[in-house]
Amino acid sequence: MAREKSWLWDHFHQGSTKVNKVHWQACCKYCVKVKAKDLTNADQQAIAHGILQDVRTPIILMQEACDNVPHIAGKVEIMANHLLCYQYVPGNVKTNAETFKHGKKRQADDDDDEGPSIKPQLASTSSVKTVLKGREIRRALASVRALCPFLE
Repeated sequence: MAREKSWLWDHFHQGSTKVNKVHWQACCKYCVKVKAKDLTNADQQAIAHGILQDVRTPIILMQEACDNVPHIAGKVEIMANHLLCYQYVPGNVKTNAETFKHGKKRQADDDDDEGPSIKPQLASTSSVKTVLKGREIRRALASVRALCPFLE
């Protein structure tokens, strides 16, 4: 039985495909709104230069804007992080996302206290540690770029 959708989905468009067996693609409504405004401005400039005759319809603008912004996995943690780092998200939404994120962290911390944790051991050679750190840095940067498109 499917779970009830998180309130976070109020701020994202659900894509038509799943990124894995559980999570749908998510497209931030604030990213789409900003992209649609950029496309409208580009259309108006093209009209002023005689390249276009008219601005695209709102439906086409929204479709193209949604196609041209990064899609993320519809995991609540990823969506909350995106809302926290994106500059055009309203303050009250950021506050709710921060509260949600801290609530999840506290719950995870409580879960960790319930039993022993098993930590993987890394090889002791410094070259392996350096490679792993490099991979971790690249993954972290890729995540930040996907969640915060205005940084690119």
